Amino acid sequence: MSLRFSVKLRRGEFLLETEAEIPSEKVTGLIGPSGSGKTTLLRILAGLEPEASGRISLGKSVWLDSAKGIHLPAHLRRIGYVFQHAELFPHLDVSQNIEYARKRANPADALSRAEIIETTGIDTLLDRHVATLSGGERQRVAIARALAANPVLLLLDEPLSALDDVARQAMASQLESILRAAPMPVIHVTHNLAEAAKLSDHLLRMRHGVIEQSAPTRDALVEASLEDETKAGPFALVYARVSHRDENYQLAHLDTEIGPIVAPLGAVPSSAESRLCIYARDVALSRVEPEQASILNVLPARVIQKKPHDPSSILVELACSKGVLQAIVTRRSADQLQLEPNSSIFALIKTVTFAKTPFT
Repeated sequence: MSLRFSVKLRRGEFLLETEAEIPSEKVTGLIGPSGSGKTTLLRILAGLEPEASGRISLGKSVWLDSAKGIHLPAHLRRIGYVFQHAELFPHLDVSQNIEYARKRANPADALSRAEIIETTGIDTLLDRHVATLSGGERQRVAIARALAANPVLLLLDEPLSALDDVARQAMASQLESILRAAPMPVIHVTHNLAEAAKLSDHLLRMRHGVIEQSAPTRDALVEASLEDETKAGPFALVYARVSHRDENYQLAHLDTEIGPIVAPLGAVPSSAESRLCIYARDVALSRVEPEQASILNVLPARVIQKKPHDPSSILVELACSKGVLQAIVTRRSADQLQLEPNSSIFALIKTVTFAKTPFT
């Protein structure tokens, strides 16, 4: 069941007026600058903005149709909503929080308690009081409670943003497994593009109350990474598969669309296929193929285009085998290398780079 909406809401000088279609049973990332209307859109979908107008439907169910006077209240929309700060009942333990939601689920098609606990990995937390949970644990419980209500749509409003970097990275991996197992469409709001790359299949880019782009994640990230609010800079999203594990040197040899890559074995997950963010700042360029160099990843490439990045540097887009990379080099280096469209070049990526820009 795909979610379709065309909605409008004015708040003072701010106007949200947009439309889109969310693919069924996929994770859709929702990104955009602060104040672009991401949270407001989630609240409209959840039925928490009674002044919103337009139309919202999920499959054959119509939640909002202003022309026909239809405005289904929030409690009848069967939506799971996880906020930035987990809103758990403080007077109940973890198990009781889950059971509270399960009592309100449709018993005919609800996920079993065992399935929810296994999916979210909260089996060791059930007897814990909410006040004793860490930030990551609280969010896992909040997601479990949302799933326990057997929603037809799951909304996540920056559920990892309140965590520190270490907890956020760990929770992102856990969240990936949870969302892949979720039997309903999911909309995940985040400011972190690497997080969007890791978790989403489809991406919506929002600005000034309007969804400007709706596309598969990899396609949408090419342009979005140029405006990355985290200042990590542009990156390419590359799909990789392990072809060989070198236990002696603790290296993984990978097949990717940009060519063969070598990465630290500890940075590669056990899953057969992975996603990898390769940041433009970590890609160097050379006119000649280096010999006896410490850099193991040397990829033949062709310059597609170049454009100014900042006063001192140039962003270069590269065609590598069947994929695309980006590199940031100084203007001086660009002149010395005579980087022009269709010129041949070698892209150099240090193997240790993948330890700090881990696989997703």
